[in-house]
Amino acid sequence: MRKISVLSALLHAVAIIALAQGAGSRPVAQSGPPPSSLLPSSDHDVVLLWPDGAPGSEGNTAGEKFRIVGDKLVVSNVHQPSITLYLPPSNLATGAAVIVAPGGSFRELWITHEGYGPADWLAQRGIAAFVLKYRLQRSPDSTYTTMDH
Repeated sequence: MRKISVLSALLHAVAIIALAQGAGSRPVAQSGPPPSSLLPSSDHDVVLLWPDGAPGSEGNTAGEKFRIVGDKLVVSNVHQPSITLYLPPSNLATGAAVIVAPGGSFRELWITHEGYGPADWLAQRGIAAFVLKYRLQRSPDSTYTTMDH
């Protein structure tokens, strides 16, 4: 019989429990527009980077998908890249600006948690912020790759 240390057995048990707790708990991505309560207000303009379709994604009509994790909006299947403008009030504007690119392992964008939230925080402090919604190479139906660019 193979002997294992107590520490090794404990680490295996913790890993098994973590996997079991996570199994099936990930919300399924949905099509259609997400709840408006999770989207920026109409005060924030959205600018399509390629109104006629991004290079390599022309004609791709697959809509964006979203899922909600707690109070966070997560989007995937992005084929129309855009920026959402978070401009500070003129009396606070410093002249500084930053692009906010939310992360998500090239599969999805944690757009409220790593995009809209930080952009709003920056704008309230006088810094213009532009949230970049970009194509994802590992998203379903994506023809986009970073290796070609």
